[in-house]
Amino acid sequence: MTSSKRSKLPCATCGKAIGIFTCRRCKKDFCSRHSIEHRQTLGKQMDEIIVDHDQLQQNLVDGTKEPRRYPIIKQMDD
Repeated sequence: MTSSKRSKLPCATCGKAIGIFTCRRCKKDFCSRHSIEHRQTLGKQMDEIIVDHDQLQQNLVDGTKEPRRYPIIKQMDD
């Protein structure tokens, strides 16, 4: 018969055996305090990706309006 007691996993940040949250992205366990910090870090990274995406999209739009300004756009069109 197996024990119904489940051992707590250590938090990836502080090492305490109170891991209550497993991040699906990085597969690490976190305590409640560090799970919040981890989610904030992921949120900041996502914000940076969104800004990069928006800048790239704007550059592509600008390049189609003024192909002389971005010769690579003209090359791709040709």
